[in-house]
Amino acid sequence: MVNTIKIKIFHALLYEIIAVCILTPAFSLFFSKAHTTTFWLSVSISVIAVLWNISFNYLFEYFEKKVKIIERTVIVRIIHAFLFEVGLIFFLVPLLAFSLDITLIQAFMTDIVVLVMFFFYTYLYNWLFDKIVILM
Repeated sequence: MVNTIKIKIFHALLYEIIAVCILTPAFSLFFSKAHTTTFWLSVSISVIAVLWNISFNYLFEYFEKKVKIIERTVIVRIIHAFLFEVGLIFFLVPLLAFSLDITLIQAFMTDIVVLVMFFFYTYLYNWLFDKIVILM
């Protein structure tokens, strides 16, 4: 499989662009908000997710070295994914509540729905991306 820095950057940018294209109309539809509002909300979510991903992975790898975790077992990966998502919730719930003019509970529930959607989106995106890149 091709694994260059250009492919990785393309992979990440395309992932986020498609995510914004999915979230923008979904938020507009479900919350009766203007596309301009939901577009900037979607872009903000994307930027926050990327920055949190970079920061969290740096911190997690630092922690792994400190406690001498040599192998990323299934348990370590589950903990990693869980902690990443919990951290993201702290950033996104207030943003969702403010931007969509909803309560924190509604924002939390919205974030859970987005989280589940992204689970399936990420799987499908990476599967299709791998199929396309392998054909190149």
